[in-house]
Amino acid sequence: MTNPTEADAIEPADGAAARIKATPDFLVMLIVVTALGPLAMSSFIPSVPDIQESFGVEIATAQLTITLSMVSMAVATLLYGPLSDRYGRRPVLLGALALAIVGSLVGATAQDISTAVIGRILQAAGGTSGLVLARAIVQDVYGRDNAVSMLGKITAAMVVAPLIGPTLGGVIADTVGWRGNFAFIAAVTSIVLIAAFFRLPETNQHRRSVLNMRSMAHDFAELAGCRAYMRYAAYGAVAQSAFFVLLTNGPFIMTQVFARPATEFGLYFSALPIGFMLGGLLTSRFGTSLGNDRLIYLGSAAALLGTGLATGLALAGMWFPLAVFAPMFFLTLGGGFSMPGAQAGSVGAAAAADRAGAASGMFGFLQMVVASIMAQTVGLYQGADSPLPTLTAMLAIAVAAPLVFWALAERARR
Repeated sequence: MTNPTEADAIEPADGAAARIKATPDFLVMLIVVTALGPLAMSSFIPSVPDIQESFGVEIATAQLTITLSMVSMAVATLLYGPLSDRYGRRPVLLGALALAIVGSLVGATAQDISTAVIGRILQAAGGTSGLVLARAIVQDVYGRDNAVSMLGKITAAMVVAPLIGPTLGGVIADTVGWRGNFAFIAAVTSIVLIAAFFRLPETNQHRRSVLNMRSMAHDFAELAGCRAYMRYAAYGAVAQSAFFVLLTNGPFIMTQVFARPATEFGLYFSALPIGFMLGGLLTSRFGTSLGNDRLIYLGSAAALLGTGLATGLALAGMWFPLAVFAPMFFLTLGGGFSMPGAQAGSVGAAAAADRAGAASGMFGFLQMVVASIMAQTVGLYQGADSPLPTLTAMLAIAVAAPLVFWALAERARR
């Protein structure tokens, strides 16, 4: 891969995977493997209080099952892409699904909190593989021009996981206990692994000849230096942070500021993925004609509308759950528009150099790292007397994301 110039966009691959027939069950498989990680995470959250009580530990210790698993997901996303560029998408995905099953079984049989945390780390590291590899597979099969439409369909369908995950996980935790959630994910992942083994073909027809730490570092360094790639990846990392800020601080606002039960947060939050679904469906229909950049600016406008409206209502003294969460429909609707555009733009920028997997992995890594940092930082300032710290931070992020994208685009043109 040659060093990119300011305006260089790396051209897509030459249709090497064109001979692979993209049947409906192939698309369903991509949706399922993509949704597996979010399902494991969202269904496990209701089990954290149960784990705390079961092992008699502090809540901060029990929450390590969530925070450390996010760290493992961030690291894993960096590895899956380059590994799949070298060894193929299929073997890497199958191995990662097997790792998720092992982690789920370790967690289900844990006799102490440390083992439960290790189980979640392994489960999350394996489950997140679909988020990374599906983007690379879509690029392999559909090419740069049609990738955004297919990613829109996947985004629209995969939001079913966070839509039903918290409710399903709560039912399992209440009826079976926290071990039941580990066992549930182990069973689901086993079914997905068997289906992928028999139904998922290899799509990477241009595999890298060398893979080592030096080559991986070289790949990531060149991606970081490619402005055509980084403007999409940077936008995706910043824009997604607004949703993570809401996810991590929303329960605190509900229980401490509004003095409402945490289950009520679940009811409001479960409606938000509908925005992602609608945005993804519209993107799958019109995304190819609109193009990645228009999708990003359209999604940014919707996010600004949602966060601006919620902040304005709070400043006007309208402090009640519906005033906070109803406008967030526009935030998630905007994500349904902009995230497929950012994903397709970033992965497509690196496809010609056989780095689609590395590009997808770095995209996910940046998303998780930036979002986690912003969410943790906002949490330090969110008090029990006002929702404004979280809402104003989300508004600032919604303003910053398109500005970052525009600034990097302008710099590339100059």
